Amino acid sequence: MLSVLLLILKIIGIILLVILGLALLILFVPIFYKGNIHYSDEEFVTHLGAHWLLFPVRFLVTYENDELTKSLRIFGINILREKKDKSEPKQKYEKPLADVSYENELALEAIYGKESDEYLVNLVDDDNEFSEKEMLDPKFTSVDYPEIDVPDMKDIDTGIKDSRWTKIKKKFKRKKEQEETKKKIPLSRKIRGAAFRRKSKTLATLSNSVKAVESAMKKLQVVFEKIREYIEFINSKSTRRAFKKMVSIVKKVIKHVFPTKIHGKNEFGMSEPHLTGQALGGVAIAYDMFDVDPEDVETIPHFEKEMIDVRLEYKGHIFVVVLLYYFARFMLDPDIRKTMKFLNK
Repeated sequence: MLSVLLLILKIIGIILLVILGLALLILFVPIFYKGNIHYSDEEFVTHLGAHWLLFPVRFLVTYENDELTKSLRIFGINILREKKDKSEPKQKYEKPLADVSYENELALEAIYGKESDEYLVNLVDDDNEFSEKEMLDPKFTSVDYPEIDVPDMKDIDTGIKDSRWTKIKKKFKRKKEQEETKKKIPLSRKIRGAAFRRKSKTLATLSNSVKAVESAMKKLQVVFEKIREYIEFINSKSTRRAFKKMVSIVKKVIKHVFPTKIHGKNEFGMSEPHLTGQALGGVAIAYDMFDVDPEDVETIPHFEKEMIDVRLEYKGHIFVVVLLYYFARFMLDPDIRKTMKFLNK
C-alpha cells in the first residue's frame, strides 16, 4: 500500500515539474523574430517570421502582391491553414402544395360555392393569411365564447393583511410623493396653468417657449457639470502621476519589443524642399528615440523630386516575463486603476 502511495506521489511530482519547466520556458526563453520591408511608390512588400525554441513554434506573415498569407506551425502542424469547403450546396426545400381531398372540396364548396381548384389550394394552404373579417365569420367557427367580466384584483378581499414591512414601504412611498409635490413648480407649468384658466393662446405660446429654455438650461447644466468634473480629474495629482507612469511603461514596452538590429536604406523626397527638411528632422528624432545608428540605416533626402523608397531588414527578441512584469505594474498601480475606473464610467 505504501509503495502504491509513493508511486502516485512520484507521478504527481513529475507532472508538476513538467508544468513548472514549461512555465519557465515560456517565461524566460525569448521569442526571436526577423523580417524585411520594402515600401515605394509602386509596391509594398513585407515579411515577418518568428520562432520559439527554434523548432516547436514558428510564425510567418507575408504581404506581397496585395495578398496576405500567414501560418502558425506547432511541431510542424500549421494550425492557421484555411479549410476548403468541399461540401456540395444543399438543395432548397420546396414546400409541397396542400392536399385537398374530395371530402374537403365538398365541404368548402358548400360554404363558398363552387370555386377553382387553385383557389381551394390557396385557401387551405398553411401560409395563407385570413383577414379579420373572415376570421370573425361564423362560417369559420361555430364556437361562441361568452363574455366574462374579469374583476380587478384590488377589489377582491383575500383576507390576508399587509405585513409590517409592507405598511412601512407604503408609508415611505406616501411621504416621498408628498415631498415631490412640495418641490418648486417650474415657471413654464405656472404659465401653462394661467393659460388654461384664462384660455389665452399667447400665454400658451409663452409657456412652450419658457419650457424650451428650461430644457436647454438643464442640458447645459449637465454639460457644464461634466466639463467641471473632467477638469478636476485632469488637474488632480493622482491623474498626473497616472499619465506619467502610463507613458513611462508604454515607452519601456516599445523599447523592449523594438528590433535590436536594423539595416537598410531610406530615400525620400517631398513636393517642397522645406517639407523634405522637416521630414528629415523627424527621422533624426526617431533615430535618437529608438537608438538607431545612422550608419546602419542610411537616409538619403531628395529636395528636387517627390519619391519614397524604403528598404529595411530587422531582427529582435521578446521576453514574455518582461511583458508580464510591465502589465502587472500597469494593472496594479493605484493611480492608474483610479484613472481607468473614472474613464470607464
